[in-house]
Amino acid sequence: MDRDTAVVEPWGLDGDRRWLIVDEDGLGLSQHQHRELVTMRAVSRSGRLTLDAPGLPTLELAEPTDGEATEVQVYRQRPPAPVRAADPEAGA
Repeated sequence: MDRDTAVVEPWGLDGDRRWLIVDEDGLGLSQHQHRELVTMRAVSRSGRLTLDAPGLPTLELAEPTDGEATEVQVYRQRPPAPVRAADPEAGA
């Protein structure tokens, strides 16, 4: 998303890299390995994420703010990062 201004928080730009698709082993997926992700449209709004992909229903997700954190591998060469899972509907 193009922006004229941005808020910088202690952990990075506001809204940047707050969501991640992971596989069943907790490894982050990227468009480099999964070209079909290029067709997905993600729109982030305050506390929500909307996902659209061809042939699939629109998915509205609330930002996970509670619940137990789990660790996922965002990058293969870096240590795991703590995250909270989105609604179970997202995993389906």
